[in-house]
Amino acid sequence: MRTRVKTVFAATVLALAATAGLAGCSSHPTEALSKLAHVNAGELPTPAAPELPAASGILYGPSLRLLGHYDGSAYWVGATTDDRVCFMAVTTEVDESSCVTPSRFGADGATLPVGEDERIWLYLGYMTVPTDKGWRIVADNLAVR
Repeated sequence: MRTRVKTVFAATVLALAATAGLAGCSSHPTEALSKLAHVNAGELPTPAAPELPAASGILYGPSLRLLGHYDGSAYWVGATTDDRVCFMAVTTEVDESSCVTPSRFGADGATLPVGEDERIWLYLGYMTVPTDKGWRIVADNLAVR
């Protein structure tokens, strides 16, 4: 009986150690995905889904979604495999992108320039759009100023 308990204990310890070791090696951007849970579901990717410039990282495909359109650009959001959140403006290719840490995205959202003097802001569901400071909502989770 005592040997069986030792065997079960050893197997449990090995299983927990393997799980803990694999958790650090996950290819899923867990923190970025948790922040994206606060963004409208958007539309699923199409064959014309954007890609990031190589220097910005690799998008985690299942996280990518189209948020909306404004002023001739399509606005996308997704997580990278290195656990960052990327906000992208696309015409025929990625024109602008901003990739930030999950904590920064959770605190501030993300912004991109629009034309000469406007900015578009990807805000999260729990953030309040300050319309008294010139922001106006143009789509779910997108405001412009």
